[in-house]
Amino acid sequence: MAGPIAALLLALLQTSWAAAIRSAPARGVSPQLAVRLGNPATAASLPAPLLGSRIAPPLSERLGPAAAPAAGAAPLADNPGPAVLERLAADIPRSETPAAAGLQGQKDYADRNFEYKLGAVAAESAAPVEPGPEPAPDPAAQRKRKRPRSVTKDDGGGANYSRREVVFNGRTLPAVALAPNISVEEKLVTAIDASKASIRIALYEFKLRAVTQALLRARKRGVRIELILDYSNVFPRNEPNAEYQARRSPDIWTLIRKGVDFTVLRGFGRYGINHNKFAVFDDELVEFGSYNWSFTAENSHYENANFSKDPARVAGLSGYWHYLRALSVPFAQAEAHDWPQTIPPPPAALGSVLFNGKTLPAMVFTPDGPAFEAAAVKAIDAARESVDAAIFAVRSTKIVQALARARSRGLRVRVLFDEDQAASESFGPYAAWLAAVGIETRLLAGPDRESEYPQTQKMHHKFMILDGKLVETGSANWTKNAAMANFENVHFLYDKTDAESYAFAFAHMFARAQVLPKPISIPALPADANLIEEIVNPPPEPPAPPSPVPPPLPAPRQLALNGVSLPSFAFLPEHPIEALYVRAIDAAQTSISLAVYEFASEPILEALRRAKKRGLKIELVLDRSHLYTSGVDDDGYPRKPKPQVVALAKEFDLKVRAGRSGGTMHNKFAVFDGKIASFGSFNLTEITKNNHFENVSFSDDPRRVAAYRRYFAYLRWISQDVDFDKLEAILNRSLDAKPLSDAETYESGLADEEAPGKGKSFPPPPQDQERPIILNGESFPLQIFSPQGGIEEALIRAIQAARFSIDIAMFSFYSQRIADVLLEMKQARPELKIRVLLDAGQAKLSKLDEWFAFHGFATRLLGGPDDNGDPRYQKMHDKL
Repeated sequence: MAGPIAALLLALLQTSWAAAIRSAPARGVSPQLAVRLGNPATAASLPAPLLGSRIAPPLSERLGPAAAPAAGAAPLADNPGPAVLERLAADIPRSETPAAAGLQGQKDYADRNFEYKLGAVAAESAAPVEPGPEPAPDPAAQRKRKRPRSVTKDDGGGANYSRREVVFNGRTLPAVALAPNISVEEKLVTAIDASKASIRIALYEFKLRAVTQALLRARKRGVRIELILDYSNVFPRNEPNAEYQARRSPDIWTLIRKGVDFTVLRGFGRYGINHNKFAVFDDELVEFGSYNWSFTAENSHYENANFSKDPARVAGLSGYWHYLRALSVPFAQAEAHDWPQTIPPPPAALGSVLFNGKTLPAMVFTPDGPAFEAAAVKAIDAARESVDAAIFAVRSTKIVQALARARSRGLRVRVLFDEDQAASESFGPYAAWLAAVGIETRLLAGPDRESEYPQTQKMHHKFMILDGKLVETGSANWTKNAAMANFENVHFLYDKTDAESYAFAFAHMFARAQVLPKPISIPALPADANLIEEIVNPPPEPPAPPSPVPPPLPAPRQLALNGVSLPSFAFLPEHPIEALYVRAIDAAQTSISLAVYEFASEPILEALRRAKKRGLKIELVLDRSHLYTSGVDDDGYPRKPKPQVVALAKEFDLKVRAGRSGGTMHNKFAVFDGKIASFGSFNLTEITKNNHFENVSFSDDPRRVAAYRRYFAYLRWISQDVDFDKLEAILNRSLDAKPLSDAETYESGLADEEAPGKGKSFPPPPQDQERPIILNGESFPLQIFSPQGGIEEALIRAIQAARFSIDIAMFSFYSQRIADVLLEMKQARPELKIRVLLDAGQAKLSKLDEWFAFHGFATRLLGGPDDNGDPRYQKMHDKL
């Protein structure tokens, strides 16, 4: 069943700061601007199989062949229904750790997860199991899990830290919102929902579904929504062989689909970025800080966000936003845009802060040469008692030298680094240098050290507390790139309660962090002039490795239909499958039998109309849910059938059929003139044609064609004629009418006819008795039809008969029995090569990619053929 793509895929990477700049010649910087800062920070990857923990025995041993479902578990069914699918899409209740549950490590815990989701056991009653044999440890997998594991996710010290409150249009917001202490996403939604006139946003990342929905709600009630997004996130770039492939976020795709006003801003050179994360609400409230508007920032980071109604700060960020907007371009023009070589300087910051007799700017906007670093250094030099800094990434020699001077004056200086950044080639030397000169330096990752994706765990703050009363924070890391390369905003906050909020966060994190040992020798740091040189005259970028070229597909056998040639097989995107259907329809002379799950192809509809004019007998069977539609569309209105489906109903001999127990009529096959049958994964729609990996086969084998003719006659016998009154009622439903539920559309048709084969129960479809296909002594029919045809049993027999290899490309994988047999075969026959390719969206719903990976299968995920395509439609839709 073609299930929905997960609305939101898990973000696995927080991009690090390897950036390049072009600055205005008036500031004394060469117009040839770009930078290469060593090894770009953190490499991200999909989780590797977690080898080195015990493999649980197969389910057949643990449950027994006749084991009944445990109390509270859903019954095991031959054909998983909605309840089972809901289990697969849900998270297992995690009221206890694997150790507390008596489970032997991550693999056994994954087993319980898998079994619970499929209804094999209740979540509360998974019994301990005997450990299986220890596989050989995998050093690469062990390195990915280098962090020590804690028991629970840190809450940042709790939500009851000292903080001011800001009231905006009747809603209360914290002046300092710390993550994970409180949900920043919820506060952003509150501010959006409270806005009445306008919302202006400038972001590096945009990956928050609740925020997206709140913005759409605001837009619907008349609030003006304007966004500026970073180019590298709207148009992500990937190396051909990179293990992790970045994709445009679903939320950005939503903006595109909904026509929201957003523009794109690109930094300078090869890697420049718009690194801002701020918003202006009704020109009255602003939000700013380190918090990227992303899933990982919300769930995997230590972050800060600030809400302020200070008029000077509101005016300053509003002016900076208009400056950024003038430099950005609409989405449709951005990818091909010739970005300018120079830009005017950003607007002068408004307001100032007096700190220990020194005047500091209330805000700094970049790129503006040395202004940001100069302000940070001036603040540090003015400090008299202490400097506490929590900084994601540091590559500013001027700032660390100022910290060393502060310590030499007798101040208490403490610095907290992100763990991964401190290990990188670009930023690591600065952490080591601070430790070497005697500054107390510690390292911290994100709040959840048990995360299955440790690379997403970050200490992502960028703040400094001086003398316990002045705070510097914003989007900027302490790097030369932040000062000269990226678009950034920096703020100095002089409020006692705000300082207490930040001091609370620092104390909590610093207590949990690991001490960075003092190195034997002081690392050499690049001089400030060298850092500028890296930006102005970077070394040439090495050529990218060539993209891998897959081997050509073998040439298909050619079949003849009334003088027209058709291939024995075809694969999207290599072959235009829709055009093959049109060719076959146009070649047919007597009859066309077509059974399809969904239909939205105008070329195929026109070909059917031509065939009807030629006098052909045309009979169709369609899944009833695509004629009698339920639910809502993307805009929240009652969903209606596609125009092409309505045309089939009104112009052709169409019958409709649902599956059993909430299933579907999921076929996609045709028989032309009783001579050639086509079958495969290809749905007859434009979305399928343009966005999927698919396959189709054409066969002129008389036995196969005869079998499909019998199956088609069976489908027609159990199907129903079109109820045109029901169809017209659905077509005429007003946009504000309550949409029909699935149950209403499903049940209303089943009771229409109670004759045998017409109602809720019907006999199994006809099956071939012959078994001409032989695999290693095991025999199989040419084809099997469901329901009740024994497809699962035949696949299991084929798996058990295999000797050398099993390759699986499967859009939806919900069969516990097949997965169990694959695991048994893998354990029993180490020489058997098993490769599993899953659709990325469906795998995230069922999480079976994790199960296969935990058990050491060669497992890969794939979306559709277009990396820049809408993720809702990009699918690896094969089932082979």
